Amino acid sequence: MVITRYLVKEVSITLSALVFILMLIFMSNQFVQYLSRAAAGHLPGTLVIQLLLLETPTMLALLLPLAFYLAVLIAYGRLYAEQEMTVLNACGYSRTQLLQVTMAMALVLSLIVGAVVLWASPLISKQRDFLYTGGGASNLIQLIAPGRFQTMASGKQVLYVEQKSRGARPQAEQIFLALRNDQATQQPGMMGWDLVTASHSYLTRDEATGEEFLVLEKGQQYIGVPGEKNFRVIEFATYQARLPESKPYIRRVYQAMSTRQLWPPNNSDPAKAAELQWRLSAPLMMLVLGFIATPLSRVKPRQGKYAKLLPAIILYILYANVLFMGRDWVAKGVIPTWLGLWWLHGLLIVLGAYWLWGESITHWMRARWYGWH
Repeated sequence: MVITRYLVKEVSITLSALVFILMLIFMSNQFVQYLSRAAAGHLPGTLVIQLLLLETPTMLALLLPLAFYLAVLIAYGRLYAEQEMTVLNACGYSRTQLLQVTMAMALVLSLIVGAVVLWASPLISKQRDFLYTGGGASNLIQLIAPGRFQTMASGKQVLYVEQKSRGARPQAEQIFLALRNDQATQQPGMMGWDLVTASHSYLTRDEATGEEFLVLEKGQQYIGVPGEKNFRVIEFATYQARLPESKPYIRRVYQAMSTRQLWPPNNSDPAKAAELQWRLSAPLMMLVLGFIATPLSRVKPRQGKYAKLLPAIILYILYANVLFMGRDWVAKGVIPTWLGLWWLHGLLIVLGAYWLWGESITHWMRARWYGWH
């Protein structure tokens, strides 16, 4: 029991430090990405902190397997390098007992990761999509940058405002809006545009349909084809232009689904099967990495405690990247759903078992061979 507490303490201290460092690095990178999107006018600046906080649980669940893997390598590597493991082995503490302690810690962490990935992540994804696309008209008006032409609806709409006011109901002044009208001309290569100018505008939402509209007040509308004299001018007191609906990327749709909706792992829909197997791979990855980290941490005293850290990191990079590619392969039908991502986890388990017991099995087989002969 004392030895177990000592090993858990050594791994836990290293794990805490690694989690803090990794979270700081990845969250800083995510923060910079959100800031760049906000500066480009693709994301309201007020949502940066909210989105960053939403990313924290999912990011933590994805980084915990890597942090635990490195923590076991560093903590056990130090014990091997300083010959503490040699003393433990001499006292009867076997490699199997060391593996049991490691897998017990990995099991506890895998339950935490599984709860986040299987239950919390879909809820977080829904909330993130709501902030992106359904946060209301107040979010959309924040994307309007004064003094800049901005395209919407894949270039079919161009908006310009001279200045913008803040408040409970934000408004824009001196607006120019160009709406592409392909029916205005029948000549190939020619594009018709409806030009709208107004002195004031604001955004509103139809509560019945959920559609969002840009409301323009006190302006003019010019209908015709550029370069031709045949056009109309219409003056209006109020004009409503429907804004394009933002639709999340298809993978985001599956990310927002609950785990129950994605079940079973060999779903007839390859995209659903890929998403579910990816979620199940996160806690399973924790167990697999803990299993292979135990033999990888074994170093000789003269090698140093970081001797196997570089090859272990390369192995993790290969493991993680093949998982990413495997998810896409399953979603596209390249790999059958029954095989899915399980083959990769199985391959790592076989490799770890060989590193753990391969030497003992080889000695046993040699002894039996010499005994027979």
